[in-house]
Amino acid sequence: MKTRPIKPAKQLKPKINYIDNKEFYEAMKRFKILCKEAETKHQEQVELFKAGVLPVEPKLVYPRVSNYIGECIYKIANKLNNSPNFCRYSYRDEMVADGIEDCLKNIRSFDPEKSSNPFSYFTQTCFYAAVRRIKKEKKQKDIKSALIQNSAAYEYFSNSQNVHDDSHHENKYLEFLFENMDIIQTPAEKEQSAKKVVKRTTKAYQKKMQELKEKEDELVRSLNGEAPTSDDEGADKSEIYSRHKTVLDLHEDTDFMEALWKEAEESGEY
Repeated sequence: MKTRPIKPAKQLKPKINYIDNKEFYEAMKRFKILCKEAETKHQEQVELFKAGVLPVEPKLVYPRVSNYIGECIYKIANKLNNSPNFCRYSYRDEMVADGIEDCLKNIRSFDPEKSSNPFSYFTQTCFYAAVRRIKKEKKQKDIKSALIQNSAAYEYFSNSQNVHDDSHHENKYLEFLFENMDIIQTPAEKEQSAKKVVKRTTKAYQKKMQELKEKEDELVRSLNGEAPTSDDEGADKSEIYSRHKTVLDLHEDTDFMEALWKEAEESGEY
């Protein structure tokens, strides 16, 4: 019996991160030391200014960020905005730029004594910068859409053609704007669209619908004279119908049905 040769186990390649977090941490420690030295030097110059030795009040100048730290921040911002959450936005470059700007603004807020993970700190900073950019661009898009909807641009350009020219003219730019603008919703419409859809299979809802169905069947029997109720005995069909008309209207009243679904959800009878 032949035995199959045993294949050697594949050696897994070590995972190489695009940023060495330990080296990044050491670079941030060195930068923090330089910042503290600059603050100490500035404090000494302020004391000399107060003593009248220096004629001009000195300004606090922090050291320049090293090329390695700047390269790491750029890689973090660029890599984060290449993720599926952000890569399809047309203003991705602005999101990257905002992330780099916020990282450089808050770089001195990173404390190596409290955290040894600068990669996570700057990744979170870039993430919130991207979210703020999305909200800002969405607000601007809503403003543009509202301007298009409320303006008379289409009528203006349509009526501005040469009155002596009978040929048909089309404004492709205006057509593009109207096709790509968002429909502006009122606050009430936004609230209505954000409402949770209530399941129609709850026991409380089915119970109420069964009661309505029984009343409707009772009305039909009364109109046909099969089994009239005590109130309907001796009454003509018009009186019976008017007495039970409310039940029929409730089936057609969408607001009433929505109230039923909401009541069924709040009752918790599942």
